[in-house]
Amino acid sequence: MVKVDEAPTSSNMTLRFKSAGLVRGNHKSTRVVPYEEIDALRFHWAEDYEI
Repeated sequence: MVKVDEAPTSSNMTLRFKSAGLVRGNHKSTRVVPYEEIDALRFHWAEDYEI
């Protein structure tokens, strides 16, 4: 767990909720990818930070 004050500040950061997963799609359709299936390290999860 990392305090929000100690989070990286080099760029804009979007916190995502693990329970919501990640919405992927294009102009034809969208789908929700569950957190368990995401292996990219570029996403920041709100549950990993504490206020």
